[in-house]
Amino acid sequence: MRASENKPRSSVWLRILLWINILNSVALLCAYLGTHISPNTSVYFAFLGLAFPIWLLVGFCFLVFWLFFKPKWMLVSAITIAIGFNHLRHFISITIIQPNLENPIKVMSFNVKIFNLYDLENRVEKRNGAFSFLKEEDPSIVCFQEFYHHEGGTSFVTKDSMVKLLEMDYYHERYTHDLNDKRYFGVATFSKFPIVNKGEIPFENDANNFCIYSDIVVDEDTIRVFNAHIGSIRFQPDDYAVFDKNAPEDSYPDEDAEKRILKQHHNNPPSI
Repeated sequence: MRASENKPRSSVWLRILLWINILNSVALLCAYLGTHISPNTSVYFAFLGLAFPIWLLVGFCFLVFWLFFKPKWMLVSAITIAIGFNHLRHFISITIIQPNLENPIKVMSFNVKIFNLYDLENRVEKRNGAFSFLKEEDPSIVCFQEFYHHEGGTSFVTKDSMVKLLEMDYYHERYTHDLNDKRYFGVATFSKFPIVNKGEIPFENDANNFCIYSDIVVDEDTIRVFNAHIGSIRFQPDDYAVFDKNAPEDSYPDEDAEKRILKQHHNNPPSI
């Protein structure tokens, strides 16, 4: 009697796990669709896409589990993972043979946060720290976001120092903000190679951010480098406090913080 009772119970649990496996596979398929369906059409696929590593890991766990209990049921995860093989290949890059490049170029992207302009006590030290970092890395091309430049006489020099320090005579600037006294900040691309063409891609829904592209001649080839400053999701300190377990309970003003964060994601949908 005991053996016969245990068998139906184990069968029930296996079927429950099978349904969990099926639901996980559906979520994984929806995560795949997140790369094909614009968040402007439906934001839910993009949200599921953010959890792609989790769905994938659970799928692999089920593969191993069914191997010992119900080998035929492995097909649920196996087929789902096989359908999205290209997504797996893009998510996990494995390079067995690293080719030796004869004349490699290093491209860097760096949000310098206007070199801490308004931190009067520490801005020079932090700016010089950024300069030292760039000098050490020695990039061939560097794309700056929130780049600050002050024309004319100033003790807080950025652009001119950058040109001399990195030996980059070619640059492409596009400033989104024109402050008083000939002060500007925006995006800028500096290059050791000649820039032969410049272009701009405005963001119609966000005038504070911008994208520029620069056609750069490297040896006998011309490459196009895009430099974009994409708007953040604009979380406030109160929003970050929701994720801080050590934050005091009164650090955010209401009990609907999670709903507010979800709404922010909905208005600024993510993608994978």
